[in-house]
Amino acid sequence: MSDAYVRQPTELKIQAIKDFPTPTTKTQVRAFLGLAGYYRRYIPEFSVITAPLTDLLEGKIRKSTVDWNETCQKAFDELKDKLTENPELYSPDFTKPFIVQCDASNIGVGVVLSQINGKEEEHPFMFLSKKFSKTEQNYSTTERECAN
Repeated sequence: MSDAYVRQPTELKIQAIKDFPTPTTKTQVRAFLGLAGYYRRYIPEFSVITAPLTDLLEGKIRKSTVDWNETCQKAFDELKDKLTENPELYSPDFTKPFIVQCDASNIGVGVVLSQINGKEEEHPFMFLSKKFSKTEQNYSTTERECAN
C-alpha cells in the first residue's frame, strides 16, 4: 500500500453535502441520504449514524413532512462532520493479510477492513455497515456481529 493508492471523496460533492439544508420532508431526507450514501464506504458505521434519518422514511406517504427532532439533527450533523474530515481509503494489497474489525450495537453493525502497511501503520480500505431489522435487533451480541 503506497500513498499513490489513496482514494478520497471529491471536494465538490463534499461541499454539496456540507451545504445541504436541514430536510423538512421525506423527499428531502431521501435526497440527502442518497447524496451522502454515495460515500458510505468512507464513513465508519454509516448505517448506524443514519438510522434516525432512515426511520423518518417509514410510512406510505412519500412527500409528507418529517418529525425532525434533536436526534435527527445530531445524526445529520455527525454525518456531515464525518464526510468533511477528509476520509481516506487505501487500495488493498492482496499479497498481505486483511484485518477485519466488527462492532455491533442494538441499532446496527459496522465493519472495518484494513491492512498494515510497510511502516506498521494500519490503513482502512473499506467501511461497511448495516442497520438491523426489528427481528435482528433481538439477536444476541454474537448473532448481531455475525449478521449478514
